[in-house]
Amino acid sequence: MNEKKVQLSSSDRIFETLMLIFDHKYREVGYMEIVESMIKEIQVGDKTCKYEYMLTKGEVSLSYSSEIMNIQSYGIEVERRDFINGNLVNIDHDGVKNISSDRYKVHNLLKILYENIVSPINFVEIIGECIDEYTSDYDRVYNDILSC
Repeated sequence: MNEKKVQLSSSDRIFETLMLIFDHKYREVGYMEIVESMIKEIQVGDKTCKYEYMLTKGEVSLSYSSEIMNIQSYGIEVERRDFINGNLVNIDHDGVKNISSDRYKVHNLLKILYENIVSPINFVEIIGECIDEYTSDYDRVYNDILSC
């Protein structure tokens, strides 16, 4: 038997872990829409690096009793495009869906990434603890629904 190993990105591993935790209560619905974008360009020698930090919005489905309720969910995507003499030579992109149901919290994480020109290659490691903490917002929303 041939086993094929697949290398998951950090954001895929976090999302996979979160989906295991939320499996019985939460489901992602549809796609993520970009609702805000911040762009910063820096020059490194003859290379121009264009960083784009995007706040994304989607929905997560919460199931309780026999009903399903969709709530808004926010995530972050980061992209870096490298140009030499105006020609695109490299693109790095990564993102994390469904960080929190609280847009303000996710926006503040986005600002931290933007202000510190954080690369898509390592942004998950930089804000990973916040992501872990903020996912508890879904539990709060779920418990609020149950208490009604």
